[in-house]
Amino acid sequence: MPSSPLSLAFAALVVVLLRSPASLAQPPASNANAEQRFRRGQSLIQEGRVAEACREFEESQRLEPALGTLLNMANCHERIDRPLLAMREFQEAASAAHAAGIADVESFARERASTLAREIPSLEVRVDRTTAPVGLSVRLDSALIAPPEWGIPRPLEPGRYRIEASAPGRVSFQKELTLARGSGRLIVQIPNLLEAAPASESDTSFESGSTMRFGPRRTAAVVAGGVGLAGIATGTIFGLRSMSKHDDSEQYCDSGRCTDPRGVELSDQARSAGNVSTIAFAVGAAGLASGAILWFTGETHESATAPRLGVGPSGLNVTGRF
Repeated sequence: MPSSPLSLAFAALVVVLLRSPASLAQPPASNANAEQRFRRGQSLIQEGRVAEACREFEESQRLEPALGTLLNMANCHERIDRPLLAMREFQEAASAAHAAGIADVESFARERASTLAREIPSLEVRVDRTTAPVGLSVRLDSALIAPPEWGIPRPLEPGRYRIEASAPGRVSFQKELTLARGSGRLIVQIPNLLEAAPASESDTSFESGSTMRFGPRRTAAVVAGGVGLAGIATGTIFGLRSMSKHDDSEQYCDSGRCTDPRGVELSDQARSAGNVSTIAFAVGAAGLASGAILWFTGETHESATAPRLGVGPSGLNVTGRF
């Protein structure tokens, strides 16, 4: 649990004194910036801006490592609920104090590290190796937990985490968890991952149908059908025009014999429209017939040169290998 106000005050007093060169039997500070950062960290602690103070102590320690700064860092990290980091820093401070022969500081740092060690939560991920699928990957947030680490408690800072297990061809497993300070060890058993469901027959049928609808044969069938419909429409229009011109010419002709120039002109127009109508109907019929053949003979898998359509003397021509 967090330290009492009395112990925190005692710790702060000790670490302030430790920064002085006389206390550590060290030469005077050579880095003014490190000293400035340290003093600012002290001020921020007194103002209750602990997280900012931690950053100042960290920068001071980076610029010029000192035992006093290290103890301040450990005390600061403990107060922002990072007991794992604080414990390691107290352990490092105890070793440094031992090397410097400062027994009371060493004892204080070791006591703080020991107290924090009992408050740090841990996580143990267990996997049944006999049934684990090939390629099983277990992650804690984004960090991989390698197989040698399975079944071994891992100390962590308090907070929220996510466990994820995945393997090729299997349904992934996910679990959200919260580790609280002093909660002890939490064990998470990775279950046997279920096999992923294969693609359904309806999906396969849809894909096959899509290939048939848009294969070369059926593409040609759509084009041929369009040509056929256009031919029928054209034939109908010119057929009606031919009939209309023929009816108009009868006003100038007698029993099929036309002597009036206007009648002759209308008769010629009627015949021309009739010829166009006949050709258009022929092309339209051929297009519809070809489209029907191509559509109903289309296959799921087609490999061919794309067909080509054209109109020749005999009507609609379809060329190309299907």
